[in-house]
Amino acid sequence: MLRQCLYQLPFPPDAITEDVVQRMAMAVEKVEVIESQFVLLKGNRAKGIYIVTNGEAQVLSSQGDTIANLLPGDFFGELSTLFYIPCTATVQALEGTSLLLIKMEKLRKALGEEKVVSVGLEEYFVRRKYFDTSGAVPQAENLLKIAKLDMKKWGESAVKYILELVSPNSEVGPVTLIPPNTFICHEGEKVDEITIITKGLVASMQEKKMVSELDANYWPLWFGEREHFTDRRPTITVRTITACQAVVIKFSEIAMAKNQYKDDVSTSLRYWNDKWRKKTSQLEKVGLSARNSAKVEIQVLIRRLHESGIVSNAPVALYHQLAMASLPKHCQDGAIIYDPKPIGGTTGRPKGRKKKSRINDSVWSMTLEDAEQLIEDDDKLFLVLQGSIGVVGVNTTSFRSGLPVSRNSLSFRYAGNIKRARARVSVEDIEAYFKQLEPVLTDIELSHVYNYDETNVTDEPGAKKVVVPRGMKRVERVQEHSKMTVSLMVCGSAAGEMLLPFIVYKAQNLYENWTTYGPPGAKYDATPGGWFDTRTFTHWFLELFLPHVSDQEGVKVLVGDNLGSHFSPDVVSAAISNNIYFTALPPNSTHLTQPLDVVFFRPMKVMWRSVLNTWRIKTRRQGSIPKEVFPSLLRDLWQQMEINSPSNFCSGFRETGLCPLDPQQVLKNLPGSTTKLQEGTKERDADVIGRDFDDSLIQLLKENHGQKDQPKQKCGRKLSLVPRSRWSPSLPRTNVQLLLWEQELRTTMF
Repeated sequence: MLRQCLYQLPFPPDAITEDVVQRMAMAVEKVEVIESQFVLLKGNRAKGIYIVTNGEAQVLSSQGDTIANLLPGDFFGELSTLFYIPCTATVQALEGTSLLLIKMEKLRKALGEEKVVSVGLEEYFVRRKYFDTSGAVPQAENLLKIAKLDMKKWGESAVKYILELVSPNSEVGPVTLIPPNTFICHEGEKVDEITIITKGLVASMQEKKMVSELDANYWPLWFGEREHFTDRRPTITVRTITACQAVVIKFSEIAMAKNQYKDDVSTSLRYWNDKWRKKTSQLEKVGLSARNSAKVEIQVLIRRLHESGIVSNAPVALYHQLAMASLPKHCQDGAIIYDPKPIGGTTGRPKGRKKKSRINDSVWSMTLEDAEQLIEDDDKLFLVLQGSIGVVGVNTTSFRSGLPVSRNSLSFRYAGNIKRARARVSVEDIEAYFKQLEPVLTDIELSHVYNYDETNVTDEPGAKKVVVPRGMKRVERVQEHSKMTVSLMVCGSAAGEMLLPFIVYKAQNLYENWTTYGPPGAKYDATPGGWFDTRTFTHWFLELFLPHVSDQEGVKVLVGDNLGSHFSPDVVSAAISNNIYFTALPPNSTHLTQPLDVVFFRPMKVMWRSVLNTWRIKTRRQGSIPKEVFPSLLRDLWQQMEINSPSNFCSGFRETGLCPLDPQQVLKNLPGSTTKLQEGTKERDADVIGRDFDDSLIQLLKENHGQKDQPKQKCGRKLSLVPRSRWSPSLPRTNVQLLLWEQELRTTMF
């Protein structure tokens, strides 16, 4: 939040660097509001810039009306702090609100010099869409600029004349304030005005149920536009959640503008009139039910498209065009929604143009909830609003009649690659492991069972799905990356508690600035190879793990790899003294039995790529990550991980059968176990399943994954060649003969 706030302040583009952010992170003050209180008073000077991290604050007018609601991530006080003016409004923080305070003197010290703002006060008011009641800026003129900015899709001339009729000679301009919990329109009731929300949060509802929350801070929200052009009634109810700023335009005012300025206004609005009538006609042909009609409202679709990730950092105009061009389609169960194969001998394309498809030689199915994923082919984009679909390729898998597994119970998944040593882990190995584990974990508290493992984070940002012109073969994005890796030791308990990380750099020495601004309490070290060795593991065990468990009474169990480098005399001695039992996982089984591997590391790597990508975009830094910057990125990662780490750790211990102790959680993931099949097909006879399916499947897996006896390759005779000589299998094999052969060859050729 601090970084986002600093980047939004009106400083020159190069003023806020990563070093400034790190210095400010150490200088900010935390403010906890126990009871509701006024943080800013209109007319007074602010102590600094406040950032809301938790709870809510309200911006109040002179009459005590709420002008705006400030939620986590919002900030206030920057006008008085940066532009040296009295506060333009009163801000009240509600009970339980948490704030960060950036004082001006500390901001100047972090910048290294006094940086001036890069925009004027009036321009900043328009950019932030601030509603001023103090007279610091010409309010009517500024609000008119805000209205024109959010209505520009109607055309400059039409907006100009319409706004003249909306607020002639008004002292406050065309923008009005709408209090919280105010209904803008009701489902099925006729409306006579267009409401454009320029700032605030609203809820769209149908049959008193929430459909979506819409935030006007990202793009203006239009309600009543379709009803004006098509003479229809609203299909949703819209209610303000926070105080909102809006432009309200009566239908009669639009008609007056058309009559007075026919050429300018009518020409500009004719496009949208045709667009909305065509859209409404298409929706009527589809015949959507009243319940589903709310899901295809333009503002709701814009949010769905934005959340789907189809395009990144796109202007709202693109989302609006996609939403207007979309056509909903209701499909029955099992219906084909798109078929890339020709029908009736033609594909409907010009002759000589070959149909290409990315969907070939594969079959997979997926469930898409809340429009979080998109399915893309060469011609269409399918945004799934409700239910699930399956995509079938050219060569679909056929099922033999009599196969005792329902076709609907199978799905295609991406297969991970494991070595043969891991594939040879058997049911007997797992059962023996849990048999030895049972007396160790009996009557042990969840908070006393820990799992540790080392992993690494890299500078590789990973691939990202993007939209490109059809037919483009090679798709690339400019993204700096390197082969830099940093090792981390991660540890957590079965109760969901996550320990601080231990970081190992690949370097000969460790420097002080490589250890600052990281997660508070984290430890650092360096090794030539960048991996944990006996010294660094001992360092982690004695300085990080032992202090954490020193207050716990009774036996503590530490589950991890069976690497010899982990068990130095110092570690073993300290473990015995502190009643700590090391439990080693079976060899080559960590992909099944290691809680961190099974549940924790994958979401951690995904979040790390997100943190890395955000840092690249904001800093535009090229090359590898400087080691002095890495701790701050790790701190951002750790703050995000702390949100879900309790549930992730608990899930990891549960999925690996450790807490509660349950070997079946691991056995069901082995090819030789029938646990999973029996759970999914309880109505079937277990003997039939074992006879008709398991035997053939296990035999097939053994043939494909079993290790075959192969003679050991012997090294050939070591060659001893003189400098500048060459070797060929068909040539003489001694140095003397080789030189004679070269001399003879030169004589023959020349």
